[in-house]
This record gives sequence, C-alpha cells and structure tokens, in this order.
Amino acid sequence: MTSQKDESVKNTIKKRFGMLIPILISGMMLWMHFHYEADMPDGSLILGVPDDAGGLVVDYLINEKNFPVKQEDVYGIHTLRDCCSSTAEWALSGNRMHMAIICPDAAQRLIDKDPRYQIVGPVLANSDMLVKHSSEPVKKIGITQNRWYQKEIVKKQFGAEVEVAAMLPAALPYAYEMGEVQGIVVDITQGIYLPGEHLPGHKESERITYVLIARDGILETQEAQFFLELWQEAMDELENMETLQMAIDYYMKKEKTGKETTGKEAEQWMNLGMKLMNPMEK
Repeated sequence: MTSQKDESVKNTIKKRFGMLIPILISGMMLWMHFHYEADMPDGSLILGVPDDAGGLVVDYLINEKNFPVKQEDVYGIHTLRDCCSSTAEWALSGNRMHMAIICPDAAQRLIDKDPRYQIVGPVLANSDMLVKHSSEPVKKIGITQNRWYQKEIVKKQFGAEVEVAAMLPAALPYAYEMGEVQGIVVDITQGIYLPGEHLPGHKESERITYVLIARDGILETQEAQFFLELWQEAMDELENMETLQMAIDYYMKKEKTGKETTGKEAEQWMNLGMKLMNPMEK
C-alpha cells in the first residue's frame, strides 16, 4: 500500500514538474527577448547578413574595403541563414542587431511587430531565379516558406493554376532533384549550379529581393554612416564585371559552398537580371 502511495506521489510530482517546464522556458525566452543585449555598447554596430546573394556586398566590404568586423566591440556580423525563419525573426526582434539585410516580407513582419525598425531602402533586386526541369510539364513549384512574394513570381511565369509548395530553403534543391516538384524559386547563388532550364525570377519588372532595415536612431551614428559610405564605394566598384566576378569567386569559394566557381557567374547573374542597389538612393 505504501509503495502505491509513493508511486502516486512521484507521478503527481512528475506531472507538476512537466507543467512547470514550458512556463519556465517561456519566462526565460521573454527575459532574453527584453534583456539580451538590450544595452549594447555605444559606438557598436551589429549587422544581420544573409548567407546567399544578399550577403555578397558585405563580404566584399570585409575583404576589399577593410570593413572592420573583427573589431567586435565596434562592428559585428550575425549570419541569417533564413531571414524568414522563426530563429532569425526572434533574433531581429530581440535587440540583437542594429541593422540587417532581409527579404521584404520578413522586413514588413518585423516592422508590424516592432516599430523601432524602419526600411532604409532596397539593396538587391532579382536575386531569385526559377529552375525547372526542361522536359516535364510544370504542375508544382517549390518556394521558400514565408516568402510569399515568390508566389507572385510563380504566378506570373506559369499562371495561377500551378501549385505552389512552401518549404525550407535547404529542402528546395533536394525536392527539385528528387522530382517532388518540377521547378523551384531559389537564390541565384544556388540556382545557377542546378541542372535544368534557368529563368529570371522577374518578368518585365524589377523585383526587390532584399532590403536594409535599421533601428531608430542608428542611421545618424558615425558607425552606420561609415558603413553606408563603404557600401556606395562598393556599388561603384562592382559595376565592373571583372571586379564582380572576383567578389563572387571569393564569396562562393569552395571551402564555404563546396562548389567550384566557373568564372562566368557575374555574366549569368547579370543575364538573369540581378541588380545591386544603394539603400540610400530611394
């Protein structure tokens, strides 16, 4: 009898403890949201940067313009592997970054939730492309989850009757290669290396694919002004095709991507309509 009571007590404790765990985790997450790096040092600038075509210019600034990201007390880079993921959106809304390069949909969601942020301006257009199997009729196209503007890309290219399947960015090439979809909307850094027909992600119009956002008051700081000045210099230099190819070669180096560049990426990017932009030129 005593053993049954002991077992009952243990089960009750386990249930109550199990109920407490989600509450404790939620409390810790809320604390982190409001306190994690809430008081970043004056004179610092933390940038959120994607790891696809949206990160090319920042990579160029670091390697060719001596942008001092290694001085972590002043500048820092936070890699956003998918700006539409819950992890990235949490980081953006949790005081972890001053500025970030993210897609328009993620930017709008962030501003709706956190009015401290504003869109500075576009930094990249037409960096999404379509890849499709040449010999198959198109019934289903994969897009990145939460990037709903990509549905418009599919609709304009193939019509409203084509099914759209939203998935994680990393799953898109796999779904395409396995034949689960007949085509995908994918970042240009991935798409040009996939077999099949390559199509621009825009049709008769410019499609903004990345924008720069900033928290209130950041643009007036010396650190942000220096960053934007370097960005303008990079825009002028990357108009040269040889310079652009050199930047792509370094950004897409095999140690990072597992791919060998061909020396033709700059030409391919331009032919697909990719356009680098200065966010201050609205």
